[in-house]
Amino acid sequence: MPGHTFIIPDRLELGRPLAFAAVVGGIGRDTYGFRWADSAWVVTWRLGYGVGFLWPVAATPGRFPLVWKGFDQVGESGLMSSLVMAEAFGDSVTTPDTVSMVYAGTYGYSAAVASTRRWVGASDQPPPRYGRKLRLLYSDTVSDWNEVEVSGLGDNGVAVTALDDTTALVAWAGTGESLKWGRLRGAVWDFGGAVPMQHPLVGAPQFRKRHSGGWWLGWAPNENHVTIAAFRDGLWSVPESLRCAYRRPEGYYSQPPDLSRDPGEYPAVAWSGDNRRDLVETICVCIPTDSGFTVAENLENSEFGILPKVARDRNGDVWVAWGRWRPYDGMYWTHTYTKATTSTPVIQGAGNHRMVSWVLSEPAPETWWAVLRARGESAFEAAARVRAGASLDLSWTDTSPPAGVLRYRIRRESVDTRYLWESPEARWPSGSRRPLQLALAPSPFTDGGLVQLSGAEPGPLDVRVYDLQGRLVLRQQPIATGSGQDSIRLDFSQASRPLAAGVYFLRVRDSSGQLSGAGKLVLLR
Repeated sequence: MPGHTFIIPDRLELGRPLAFAAVVGGIGRDTYGFRWADSAWVVTWRLGYGVGFLWPVAATPGRFPLVWKGFDQVGESGLMSSLVMAEAFGDSVTTPDTVSMVYAGTYGYSAAVASTRRWVGASDQPPPRYGRKLRLLYSDTVSDWNEVEVSGLGDNGVAVTALDDTTALVAWAGTGESLKWGRLRGAVWDFGGAVPMQHPLVGAPQFRKRHSGGWWLGWAPNENHVTIAAFRDGLWSVPESLRCAYRRPEGYYSQPPDLSRDPGEYPAVAWSGDNRRDLVETICVCIPTDSGFTVAENLENSEFGILPKVARDRNGDVWVAWGRWRPYDGMYWTHTYTKATTSTPVIQGAGNHRMVSWVLSEPAPETWWAVLRARGESAFEAAARVRAGASLDLSWTDTSPPAGVLRYRIRRESVDTRYLWESPEARWPSGSRRPLQLALAPSPFTDGGLVQLSGAEPGPLDVRVYDLQGRLVLRQQPIATGSGQDSIRLDFSQASRPLAAGVYFLRVRDSSGQLSGAGKLVLLR
């Protein structure tokens, strides 16, 4: 970011990839929204001022509420800040709504949004003589917030999520107290007790909705793993420990995790682990399968990485972004992808039941593949998406009206367009492939010529020029695009021997072996 020296992500949201980040240094502090634009991040909005952490806010898919701590100001009992909510819509942010004043030392807060109500939980951190406390507020209209009396500290983190339009689930942990939870039903607080756990010290718990029902809660004990448990119908599951395959053998302790907010059953989980020997952080990412959590991967080149954020896109790929404190040189990010390709699709059947099948080059379970279809010579469009399983064999049945010649391709899906890939084309009916034809620019030629080729399959071409005695004098191997129309420039300077003026003949073979008719060239010298 021009003028700034450091960027650190606050949130990573994927569907349409979005990143919310704090930028500092140089010309000052600010807060930016970024949108993924096919192959790069672009700025969509900026607040015009820096804020406290933009912690994730639980909301329905497609909504991006924000909560942050605003400017510090001197109050009667010390330095105070405004706790603020707003919402990001496309390329702008709504007018901020002040929830309450909190003490400047407050950094633990969380929020949730339902269709008609908002909730904010915060661990207020005044000077020691005033005493720390957990605060819980809700609102049904803009600028009108109500506070509910709750007990607890929450200085080790607080998490809020919506159970329904009028009920919020809250979890928090404070110094010297275990991880606790409760529910706010309307305006009535219902304390639930302690969350089952093995270690009393936790950091920044975070909720994430579970596809099969209930919610996940993840947190960081003062150990070499992070912990996650499920809540459903008032009951907690036995907590699971998520561990990282660190590349170095020294002991680590884990920092608070981030959980992807996607509709899958199991969230991707990212956290930084601190090396107990040299205190150098490094990033760990747990990429679950359909059947459960896995051992986390320790990302290469992530030393000194802090506060990682994680999300999964529509294709199941996991994206991670993080800041780095040594040196302060920007925001880093990476994502998963598959390098598998496919065979040329095969089309079988007739009428309204044509089965398109293809084979993967290597196992790629849980990846997505698009079936592209075109009618006649029209452009390809996505007709279906197929998710791979354990098998290499994939298929899809096209039940649309046949209506003439149909062309099919298979596309490897990726939100990052640099990783898209398309298979060669197949036609239905199988005998409907266009003949390979060539047309020459008007003769005669002097030092070269332009050939227009139609009907070539994608891939390498074999272009050969012969003299009247049938001797090969020039061979070129350009690449056909698969669009059905290609231009080839003949370069006579590359001939096997100097060419005299006269008549020559040209033939072209495409990657499928189809051979064109002969073309006649007249060369002048």
